[in-house]
Amino acid sequence: GQRVVIAGIVSSITKKITKNNSTMGFVNVEDLYSSIEVIAFPRVFERVIEFISSDVFVIIKGRVNFKEDEDPKIIADDILQLEKNDDNNSNKSEKKLYIKIFRVDNFKINAIIDVLKEFPGETPVIIYAERERKKLELKYLVSLSDKLVKEIEIVTGKKTVIVK
Repeated sequence: GQRVVIAGIVSSITKKITKNNSTMGFVNVEDLYSSIEVIAFPRVFERVIEFISSDVFVIIKGRVNFKEDEDPKIIADDILQLEKNDDNNSNKSEKKLYIKIFRVDNFKINAIIDVLKEFPGETPVIIYAERERKKLELKYLVSLSDKLVKEIEIVTGKKTVIVK
């Protein structure tokens, strides 16, 4: 099927034990518009079982699976957690990279992640989606530089990146 990347909130999870005694998961993910079932086979599910639960923000990379008389599903190749950012842990003095986007937009978030992967480091990254008023802390740590900020602003627009 077609390769897709989606972002959303986990609404429910059903775990199944396979014949090989591995655990796989059927994960329902929803955004503001709809929901879809994501099938995570054991090699993917066992990597994410630690963090995946209801109300967790996730990015799913996978393939669309269409079957007649069934709703489309996504076969997950990878599941990444987007952490909700709680401001109560701001006693750390470390700087963070804040990126403002208008709304949760899978295409834009993926483009941002592609840039972040080029600048591995120690600085946490928070995306703020204005319309939904949500802060999403990404699992990527970056090395701050003017080049990084310029590359992100190519994706998100001028004056959308702040370090504080």
